[in-house]
Amino acid sequence: MEQYIIREPQLEIISHPAIGSSGPVTGIASNVDPSAYYVVVYIYVPDASGWWVKPTFDYPINLIGDDGSWSCPIVTGGIDAQATKIAVFLVPVDYEPPLASGWSSLPQELYDTAVSSVEIIRN
Repeated sequence: MEQYIIREPQLEIISHPAIGSSGPVTGIASNVDPSAYYVVVYIYVPDASGWWVKPTFDYPINLIGDDGSWSCPIVTGGIDAQATKIAVFLVPVDYEPPLASGWSSLPQELYDTAVSSVEIIRN
């Protein structure tokens, strides 16, 4: 009898810019078909009233490469470089992510829809 190991989807942040600097947040999405999922990134900027979707409202998704890699610029204007948190979600391609614009919190629906998520605090 064959045994199958089912691996859960996993999202990992590999690198991110330090507070006060620009650059992308990068990572790996494992155990998923890259054509069936994408990554949604949010930053928390205390002086800008909260959570903001990245990279832009017009394009709030980040594609996953065939090797599972993904990248998202998080400093696209204003005081983005001062973000203290980065939250990343792995969601199905048919999901429309919320366009956070200074929200005090991210909606529970986002956590419920994501097959994996990770949040880091920058200090």
